[in-house]
Amino acid sequence: MSRKRTLRWSIPICWFILIIFLSTQSGEDSGKLSLWIAKHLIGDIPPESVHIFIRNAAHFGTHFVLAVLTYIAAKPDLKKPSLFCLVACSIVAICDETIQCLIPGRYLELTDISLNLLGIIAAILSCVIVDKRT
Repeated sequence: MSRKRTLRWSIPICWFILIIFLSTQSGEDSGKLSLWIAKHLIGDIPPESVHIFIRNAAHFGTHFVLAVLTYIAAKPDLKKPSLFCLVACSIVAICDETIQCLIPGRYLELTDISLNLLGIIAAILSCVIVDKRT
């Protein structure tokens, strides 16, 4: 594998590892992280009031980024990078939530899987639109 190709694929793989790391946090640690982010992003608004928004945005956003990185990595090698991206990232999204069943204080939630998949679909559509314009 060429250096360029290795680098191209190492970025989405590192992002995937980050997603799995976040999934393996306990419910308490995950909640603390969300509240910390809310406190530092929002400022004077009580973090508890934006806690759910931050958590939902994190599901959507992390999988959106994963899909963009995967699409970019796959594009030079595949005729249909969008299909590969959809399948590969959907597997990650489902595994991400399934892992949480094994972690204290975490649960598999269909809402979270839906947000993950919406992030993936939005990313793929964005990549396809950008590709057609360039």
